[in-house]
Amino acid sequence: MQFSYLLLYATILFASQCVCNVNDENDDNGTKNPIPSQLTVTSWNDMPYSAIEKRNGKWIGKGYAFDIFNSICFKLNITYTIIPPNEHILGDEKNGILGALYQKKADIAVAFLPILLDMRRYCEFSTSLDETRITAIMKRPQISATGSGLLAPFEGTVWLLVLASLLCIGPTIYIFAKISSKLWNDSTSNHFTLSSCFWFAYSSFLKQGSSIVATTNSIRILFATWWIFILILTSFYTANLTAFLTKPQFTLAISSLHDIVYMGYNWVTFKGRAIEFLLSQDHENDLSLLNVSRHRRKGIFKQYDQSENILNHVGPRRLFLAEAHYLQTVLFQNYINNTRSHLDHNLRCGYVIMPEAILITNRAFAFPHGSPLTKHINAMLLRFVQTGIIQQRKWL
Repeated sequence: MQFSYLLLYATILFASQCVCNVNDENDDNGTKNPIPSQLTVTSWNDMPYSAIEKRNGKWIGKGYAFDIFNSICFKLNITYTIIPPNEHILGDEKNGILGALYQKKADIAVAFLPILLDMRRYCEFSTSLDETRITAIMKRPQISATGSGLLAPFEGTVWLLVLASLLCIGPTIYIFAKISSKLWNDSTSNHFTLSSCFWFAYSSFLKQGSSIVATTNSIRILFATWWIFILILTSFYTANLTAFLTKPQFTLAISSLHDIVYMGYNWVTFKGRAIEFLLSQDHENDLSLLNVSRHRRKGIFKQYDQSENILNHVGPRRLFLAEAHYLQTVLFQNYINNTRSHLDHNLRCGYVIMPEAILITNRAFAFPHGSPLTKHINAMLLRFVQTGIIQQRKWL
């Protein structure tokens, strides 16, 4: 681990030196604005990427974003003070991180902020640092390969129709046999009793033989129709049961934003983050469909609280929408806690993340419009991205 940190630090110094050499050349040509030696920084709580807390009367930043920014400040000989936003939200021209940048109370927002088109009227972004996916966490389906496995290949409606056909085919054969015996005076049809017809239908359903024999063409057609029906039914059942027992994972009830809205799911998300920001816009965007369920009062916005267990808000018909990295961290911690509590293995992971994302966007630092820092910080961040330093820092 120490070697990894030394390697990371050496790479940062090398990358920074390359950038500074380029910047020095620009200084000689007089094409570059001077770098302020004292900066005002804002951020928000979004661990493990960024967080601010007060220690001994002074605001301290931590997380991946501040690790990167501290390296930049060290190389550029910059010091900074942190001012918290009035709310830990994206906000607008008056509130949140965007408000601090728009009013130029802060020189830079050191946080992995989503790059959204509507945010550009409040600030400008640095080089893209990484990509984030917003998805949903839900209760794991209780379906398993045991117990309900034998009934799983068909839905309840199909089983009811199969039962109805089984109850109807016996009386149908019996009625046709009686009509045939009266029309043709066939005494051999007397052995077609109602119980024997029921037994024929049931035994054929189980692919077994029967004691009755068809004597007329109409009876033969009914027999053949029922046998073909049973052949097709059992073939489909066998194939679906095999697929159910051998497939690697169960199909989730929802897999897209459309499913969340039109299947009537309730959802919860953090207040002031990317989802609420996009839903508050007047024009259509990638998440506008969520406004349909929001207007039906199926959406709830909660204040971000790192200590709160968001799994308490997840139920059979309720989802929690957030960034995938955050949900994965919550799931992992929940699994560890359940393992330490010695729960049964099938109860340790009671939640699952929707595999598809409802929104994919890049993330970056942000600056006020016209900031002289943009060019300098971007040069450093671009080299960090190209050399893989940012990705490496997230792996440590």
